[in-house]
Amino acid sequence: LGVLLRIFGGGNLEGRKGVAMALHAISILKAKGIRATYTLGGSGPERAHLEALAAKMGVAGDVLFSQGYSGDQYRQRLAATDVYLLPSLRETAGITMMEAMLAGCYTFVLGGTGAADIVAKTGGSPIAASDPDGAVAKIVAELEWCHRHRTEMLQRAQEGAEGIRVMYSKEAYQSAMRNIYTN
Repeated sequence: LGVLLRIFGGGNLEGRKGVAMALHAISILKAKGIRATYTLGGSGPERAHLEALAAKMGVAGDVLFSQGYSGDQYRQRLAATDVYLLPSLRETAGITMMEAMLAGCYTFVLGGTGAADIVAKTGGSPIAASDPDGAVAKIVAELEWCHRHRTEMLQRAQEGAEGIRVMYSKEAYQSAMRNIYTN
């Protein structure tokens, strides 16, 4: 079945985070013979529902639900991840997403969010979808691309990490603030 694709998503597990769509995508990948694990670093009001959904879809063994990670454990988890995926329907800055990018994870998110704007400017992929089925299909296509193009995926992840380092550095922030208050 090939090399395992390691996927991570972090944050509060609630409906708007799109984790159910990601679980559907994982089940489709599995049916296609692509080995993937999806680690969810966080909990929330949808956790029990998502655990039941993963079991119903036959991917409970491929999805790791955790209470979250911190410190060295968190950094190690991100360093051992290939792809960051949290297809949130409404996301602003996506701090966990940016941390994953800094750790070298290839990142893609749904378009039309603040997180998508960040990803588009720093080397990841915002994906456009107008309905849940379309979103799942695009997530599957993106994950298949990641699985088949590991070297290019890693290169794009490194570009994303550098983009985050530059765009969200102390210097960039100070420069932006100077421009706001001096113009």
